[in-house]
Amino acid sequence: MPTILPRLKPFELFVQAYALTFGNLESPIRFSWLGVLVIALAGRLLAGDAPPMETEADAENLPPGLFAVFALLALCVGLLHAMVAVAWHRAILLGEHHRDRRIYLHLSAREALYGLIGVFFGMILFMGISTALVMLQGSGGNLMSMTLGMVLGPGIALFVFSRSMFVLPSVALGRGPDIGASWRATQGNGLRVAATLLLVMMPVGAIELSMILLVQSFAERDLGMVVGLVVSFVTMTVMIVMVSTIVAAISLMYARLVDPKLLENDRFA
Repeated sequence: MPTILPRLKPFELFVQAYALTFGNLESPIRFSWLGVLVIALAGRLLAGDAPPMETEADAENLPPGLFAVFALLALCVGLLHAMVAVAWHRAILLGEHHRDRRIYLHLSAREALYGLIGVFFGMILFMGISTALVMLQGSGGNLMSMTLGMVLGPGIALFVFSRSMFVLPSVALGRGPDIGASWRATQGNGLRVAATLLLVMMPVGAIELSMILLVQSFAERDLGMVVGLVVSFVTMTVMIVMVSTIVAAISLMYARLVDPKLLENDRFA
């Protein structure tokens, strides 16, 4: 008899992902606070006097030393996000909350692989958005072309990500990045998975934009190193918490479609 996969309910999963993350807020914050503090402090010390970058030309004209600093900081931020995401996946799916550890720091090949896959998926989504912008610019005001540009690129990118994303929790659980298994598990639920991700990502995008505007506002006022450090720490922590909602949604869908035995315990309460 073929396995009958459950039909996902996007809005219900959206609510559960946010309730799960903010109901257990202590875990993602505990997983990340030390890394956030170190990166924020390093950023203020190493790049605190860097000129503001408002255009691509500004970034291209950075001195090689500052460019290397920003590249290193970006790498550290990516590894931090991967570490927290892996820990949050395992907390949700395996119950590994590490409540006895006030300081969590675990970087290994697993987190590195998770980060590389995350960058790959990020590039897919970025390419989808870029395609939409290019099609909008070349539409010449044609309504059909504008609609196609807004939907086609991002829609294909989101659909590919939604069908492939189970490699992320699979890597976090030590099961390997089997993209074929992810496509089989999401068969028949691809649009529902995409809808769930879209619902969860919309508040994340809004908060991220707000954080960018907040950081720019404080940078323009130049309120000093201490205030800048606090702002960097708070904004990075907020973004990690918001990204943790996406990790929670992926974990919930993974448990329902790949390994229902993970739902037999009380980890999702």
